Amino acid sequence: MQYSSTIDSLIKRYMDAGEIAGASLLLIKDGEEKYAKVYGEADKENHIPMQRDTIFHLYSMSKPITATAVMILFERGELDVWDSVSKYLPCFKNRTVWTEAGEVPAERDITVWDCLNMTSGIPYPCDHLESGRRMGEVFSELIRRRVAGEWVDTMEWVDQLEKVPLVFQPGEKWMYGFSADVLGAVVEVVSGKKFGRFLQDEIFV
Repeated sequence: MQYSSTIDSLIKRYMDAGEIAGASLLLIKDGEEKYAKVYGEADKENHIPMQRDTIFHLYSMSKPITATAVMILFERGELDVWDSVSKYLPCFKNRTVWTEAGEVPAERDITVWDCLNMTSGIPYPCDHLESGRRMGEVFSELIRRRVAGEWVDTMEWVDQLEKVPLVFQPGEKWMYGFSADVLGAVVEVVSGKKFGRFLQDEIFV
């Protein structure tokens, strides 16, 4: 493979720095396996080497799938990554940001690009930030309604985010949060389909 030495040196650098214990790489193009290699250990403490069939525990894999859905629509010219989210979700217009002085107006709208890069300022629930605390209240109410058997769809969920000020000005910093959930709602509006239906039709075929 043309780039094998570059890939090998990159993974070796991460392993030498202690950032990863090992890795497993598989590249498939046009249905054909082009490159496969394992590196290091799957279990560092017990010195178990990485194998091709080593099972990984992965989190948040819905996020790259959501990003793929957005980019499908981008490639078709149905949305632009620099569009304001409020173009599709009016509740995202005139957002506020929590500061030491309280809530202040956002300097600009959140864009699709901000959500793709987790620079929107939309937090996950947490106790150490005022916005995170308020998000926790919104999220707890959503869970309560779901447990009670009430259906809350994507659009109603993102509407609730209006109650929560941003943690920082859009594009100012990076922070993990509900940005991908917002993108799911954008996909629904642009495609005219429920998010799950769009994924089934366009990706999981």
